[in-house]
Amino acid sequence: MLQSMLSKGASTSSPQAKRKGKEASAEEHDAVAVETIPNRVEKARRVGERLGADLYTGNGTLQRHALLQGLLERRFATLEEAGDLCEALTGDSDDFFSIVGSLNSVLLKTELKIKSSQVPKSGDEKGAKSYVSLVNLAKDDCATQATRLNYAEITFFKRAVEHILGSEGTCATSIDLMNLECAPASPSPAAAGPSTSDAAPAAQQAALTKKEREGLVKSLTREGWLRSVRSEGKMAVTLGPRTFLELKGPLMEMDLPQHLADQLS
Repeated sequence: MLQSMLSKGASTSSPQAKRKGKEASAEEHDAVAVETIPNRVEKARRVGERLGADLYTGNGTLQRHALLQGLLERRFATLEEAGDLCEALTGDSDDFFSIVGSLNSVLLKTELKIKSSQVPKSGDEKGAKSYVSLVNLAKDDCATQATRLNYAEITFFKRAVEHILGSEGTCATSIDLMNLECAPASPSPAAAGPSTSDAAPAAQQAALTKKEREGLVKSLTREGWLRSVRSEGKMAVTLGPRTFLELKGPLMEMDLPQHLADQLS
């Protein structure tokens, strides 16, 4: 009987043994945490050096604010570039989508959203790339009419989009865009509505000169509405990531090539 009780006691963990087990487990967890933090910092600093700044912070709020600020400054970024920015901040590019999820839960209340989307390949490109941008979801007059472009420039951009979509390879040469016929048609007072931009009625504006078109194409490319690609070994212009991310609705209403409609749907 005594032997039986002793053997049972030996197989049952005492309170002291349980405490020691918990302490050992906690020490192991702390050791892993201590080992992980320097690794993250080192990874973040390596990426930071490549980006030209030491951005690492262990503060979650600062990470979210810095990532949002970085996307705002860039206007758009490839998913790879956004991942590098995240890794420079947190030490792990895999944190990107969890941080974006936290940001979007707040941004959606103001009708903004960080969106990622695949931009269809064009010209000689072999595959599509994924891009990220902060997008305005609002459809009111302020959102749709508050633009730095005047009416003639908006009309030119619309014609450029239509021409690119109708061209082989979904791209066009700069010469094609310079020669587009796009004298802006005067909008009706009802269609024009109130505007916060300098988009004056077309009757008051002449069509863009060649020099103005060249400057506008460069500006739209720099801002991500258009994009430079190679087509048959020559430089060409196609739709930029921001056009696909922010103007997907209007694009889907246009007569798109089937391959493009399939990728956007």
